[in-house]
Amino acid sequence: MNNLTEILNEFWLWAGIYEADYIKGNAINVGLYGEWEDEFPKWNKIEAEIKNAVNDLNNNLDENLLDKIVTIISLDNENGIVMDYCLVHLHHKKVLIEKCVKSNLVYARFEVASRINTISLPEEILRSLINDENEIVRKVANGIINNNP
Repeated sequence: MNNLTEILNEFWLWAGIYEADYIKGNAINVGLYGEWEDEFPKWNKIEAEIKNAVNDLNNNLDENLLDKIVTIISLDNENGIVMDYCLVHLHHKKVLIEKCVKSNLVYARFEVASRINTISLPEEILRSLINDENEIVRKVANGIINNNP
């Protein structure tokens, strides 16, 4: 987890925001061009470290590491590469999905909502997404359920 933590710390410095502010939802509109996260010059290192983190999680479920991955899933919401990788390789998919849906990170919930038709979700999680407090998450979830993504 140290390498992932280190590269994330570099990301927060580069972005000019505090991780805690992002997690609280106080930094969603950072950046001049909307989707800005993957402009981080070392974004490829974050993606590489995700692979190591998933391997670590497969051997030992660590809540702190899982929280970091949920944050990165939120940051990677335009590309969805991190979520896709986790859904293929992580043994604890259900735990990850529940963490994303229960997260206050809108784009972590969005990443799950946008995959409703490709992953099996318990009824309570599905209801949570279609009734989400965030309009974007609700629209995506309802649109996919109604075959109108």
